[in-house]
Amino acid sequence: MGKPVKVERLLYEVNKGIATHSGEFLIGIIEADDESYCELMEFAGALINKSTYVLRDEKSVILSIALVLFAINEFQNGQFWNEFAARLDIDEAEAMKIGKKSFEDFCDKNGLYFHVGNKNKGYVTSILTHAILPNASMAKFFEFLHDLYFRDLEEDYIDAEVEELIQYMHRLFSKYLEDNDISLIVQGSKMTIANQHLPKAFRIAFVKAASVVAPIFERILFYINQSNYGDFIEYLENDRFDIRFEQYSYIIKERFKRSASRKLGAERFKKFQKAQYYYEHGKLYLQIPKQIIDSDYIESDIFLEVLGHGTVIHREKVSLTKSRLFFKSEQATVCLPAFYSELEFRLVCGYKTIYSSGEVLNREFIIFDLDGNEIRPKNLADDTVKVITSVESEVLSDDAQIDIAYVANYRISTVFLNEESLLLIGNKVLSTNVAAIRNEICSKKKYSGVTIKDSNKSIFEVYSDIPEIRLRIPYKKTVQDFILSLNDKNYQLGDVAECELKLLSDGSGDELEIFLIDDSLIRDNVPVRVVIRQKGSNRIYLDERVFILRSLRYEFDQKYYYNEKAANITRLEAENVEFHGASFPQKVYLGLDDNFKIKFEYNAMVYQLIVNIPVLRWRLGDLSSASSRYDDIWWEEIKEQKLYIKFPNQFSSQLHVITGAAYEKLQGKKNGDEYRFSIEHFFQIRNQDPVTLGILINGKEERITEIHFKPFIKDFSVSYYDKNNLIQGLYAQWKYIGSGDLHIDIIYTPTRNVIKHYVVQDNDHLMDRDIELYYSEHELEIYQLNEDDFFGGDAERNILVHESFIVGDPVIVCTKNKLLKGKHCISENDKYELSNFYLKDIRFSRKRGLYEAIGMYFIRDKFTGKEREWYFTNHNPFILKPIYVESDKLTFEILDKDEDGLIYDVKTKYVNPREEERNVQRYKLIDTVELEIVK
Repeated sequence: MGKPVKVERLLYEVNKGIATHSGEFLIGIIEADDESYCELMEFAGALINKSTYVLRDEKSVILSIALVLFAINEFQNGQFWNEFAARLDIDEAEAMKIGKKSFEDFCDKNGLYFHVGNKNKGYVTSILTHAILPNASMAKFFEFLHDLYFRDLEEDYIDAEVEELIQYMHRLFSKYLEDNDISLIVQGSKMTIANQHLPKAFRIAFVKAASVVAPIFERILFYINQSNYGDFIEYLENDRFDIRFEQYSYIIKERFKRSASRKLGAERFKKFQKAQYYYEHGKLYLQIPKQIIDSDYIESDIFLEVLGHGTVIHREKVSLTKSRLFFKSEQATVCLPAFYSELEFRLVCGYKTIYSSGEVLNREFIIFDLDGNEIRPKNLADDTVKVITSVESEVLSDDAQIDIAYVANYRISTVFLNEESLLLIGNKVLSTNVAAIRNEICSKKKYSGVTIKDSNKSIFEVYSDIPEIRLRIPYKKTVQDFILSLNDKNYQLGDVAECELKLLSDGSGDELEIFLIDDSLIRDNVPVRVVIRQKGSNRIYLDERVFILRSLRYEFDQKYYYNEKAANITRLEAENVEFHGASFPQKVYLGLDDNFKIKFEYNAMVYQLIVNIPVLRWRLGDLSSASSRYDDIWWEEIKEQKLYIKFPNQFSSQLHVITGAAYEKLQGKKNGDEYRFSIEHFFQIRNQDPVTLGILINGKEERITEIHFKPFIKDFSVSYYDKNNLIQGLYAQWKYIGSGDLHIDIIYTPTRNVIKHYVVQDNDHLMDRDIELYYSEHELEIYQLNEDDFFGGDAERNILVHESFIVGDPVIVCTKNKLLKGKHCISENDKYELSNFYLKDIRFSRKRGLYEAIGMYFIRDKFTGKEREWYFTNHNPFILKPIYVESDKLTFEILDKDEDGLIYDVKTKYVNPREEERNVQRYKLIDTVELEIVK
């Protein structure tokens, strides 16, 4: 029989994988669903029993795939050939004989890995290597990676550290490739990597097919990190490692809890991920982190050397500590005798340098906060800092007070920074940037935009469940140094909260405590005031009011509001809460109030629930979205060049900036309930094109405003009323974006004479009741005069508006003494081109709203060759009804003097030809004509 379709697909996937990965291809990377696997195993059994036949090469491929997929799906780490034969219901000896030969032939023919040990060929090892990892071993594998994440990576997924780990594993596994278990003993301490946690076949696959296996390893570590910090995990589709990890993720979560419990009772030490400086009690220190030590050196003495300007200034023997997979040197703190702009530390074993920091510690200056922690220049904030430089280097600032002291060979400058301070150190300019980890209640379970007010006007934040609290614990302090107060009742923080401790990676030595208060304490105290303070001190680290309101649900008729006048709340409900007078929908008028308020009872007390309506708001200096007149802004109106945007609940966006030359996105900084965007750099160029600011919110583009650097006028209109009207005079209005006086000229178009000139200041309209204008076409021009202060020449006229307007009847004024040429006619919605059709002498008809005109065409004199006018004598005057009127183009409905329609000849393009046939295809009844003024 032929090969099943699903087996054909597996063969295709294998061939495709070999073409992609060459010699590093492993069969275990292909994915097979249950149906494909069962069909494959049935077909493999038939091949071994010889109840079906295929080509020899195809047979070796099919049986090799079957062996590997069996190892993945069903092998229980027992007797492989026995389990495989039992699965296919065939003789074990026959299965082993054919299986071994087929698998070896397949690997040899395709240049794939086949394991040959010290004594003999490893058929099962080869099969398990191609399987990468049987599903039966997944749980132990994930458990091993969990330990690796906590003990070796210390709960941080940092690309550089993970890459270093991968490289170390490759060297270690290569060295012990033939060992089932890896055991190392150093300084009396033993480290074992058991085969059950990291099987030998997996280690071989890791070494021989690193490009295939290492990414799997990295990806699972990344998932563990995401799970550890409660972040969303985006799994790959149809990937068995991802599927298994998702299924076993509860194991990881349980281990997280046990790990957190162990941490509470363990003494913590200051940890650093990178070498950095520290300043304390007038002394400068170098803090050196743990370093991975290769297994080649763990049985020899290792020394730490610190070099200043290439000379050894400190040397000490290094102790090693054991983690899950490798050994690390102990952290070290070295007191520096002086300031060195070139500093290096290295680990040496004998005459060999096994690690060097290189140039990463070279500094022209070092910045410390008042606790002695090093601050990177990019993290400079509006706080007081100490800057250490050489004696010769001076620290300058434009607005900050600086106190100077000297120690050894360096200068200590204490700088009292402001929010906008600039520091000049040598050839470097630094600016402040507020950024810090705050003590706060985690907002994950918080109802965004919802608060509750009690009868004492106290405001409570509302949460769906007991929230986590984050507390930054200073260096040399522990959780036992803090008191938790719930509604004025005190507790030892460490005794009533489930805690998880994280070491900050900023080099400060501070720790971030994430804890959850015992449920029973909160349940009996809702609403609750939570206060955390340091023992023996009045220093308050946290003071918040919390209200737990489970299953609160509310909806508005829109996701958010921007320019709308009102909002409708369509739904509001909460578990075990009855709201007073609740009937929906309810309308809330925006501008008056941006929140919805309603009262309810809880534990026999009346409270007020306040729900913020999701309104998009912004402010730019004194200007804001509250006024529609700020759709366009003159740059000089902006006093503070920072844009603050208050996004609707759960939304945020980068600021999209469009200029005449480029498109740019700006990242905002959270400032309370707003995001702050610095746009100062857009004001460095004058007389530039407009700068448009906008955001993308909920998939929709919203224009914030447009900043203008060239004056312009928008929304212009002009009208003139003669003495026959109740309101006589000239009226014009506009919106002016700019500064300076506006000059206005009223021009009589036929003579180009300026009838009247005006100068207006800070005005958006013109009203002149005294001006009298002729019935004719006029023009209004608004402009500015730009004086040439340097050369003293004539002022340049910058025209902002030049508009024509008509005094009198528009049709009469536009066509007075003019000849109109027919361009097109419309018949039953079809448009046709006109030839040799003209109108002149347009005047009022006796019928109101209609006009009369003389129709004509040109004929050429056969004797003189000159054109002369010829009239539609039997049809004149034509009757016109205006449809569309512009200064040079008009459209009319048209009839002859007897109110009969005109006829159009499609063939000649003439109107009312002398000879007519009853041919509806050629002759059309004209509905309207389009004409243009020619002279």
